[in-house]
Amino acid sequence: MLRLLVTEWGWHWALARIPSFGLAVCMTWILNRTLTFGSSNQWAGESVRYLVTQSIGSAINLVVFSGMVMVFGAGTLLLPLAVGAAAGLIFNFLMSKYVVFSDRPMM
Repeated sequence: MLRLLVTEWGWHWALARIPSFGLAVCMTWILNRTLTFGSSNQWAGESVRYLVTQSIGSAINLVVFSGMVMVFGAGTLLLPLAVGAAAGLIFNFLMSKYVVFSDRPMM
């Protein structure tokens, strides 16, 4: 979605991150609660914890992504996107496993 918005529709890369993030959070929450961690009956609290932790993970992702674009330019967005995603991946997984989908969440 990011690439489509930037290359085909001419959006600025930073603005294009907003809808791509929203779509990613919705889809990954559904997939994680269904396939990876299992669902609970407390979906409201779970969804709020997921949104909060994914927002923090996204901030980590965005800082790394933006830093790489500033250093290397916006000529190729694939490498900054991949490195930013990898930086947020560890945080998001650990928070999902130990906070969001845990039987005893810390938040």
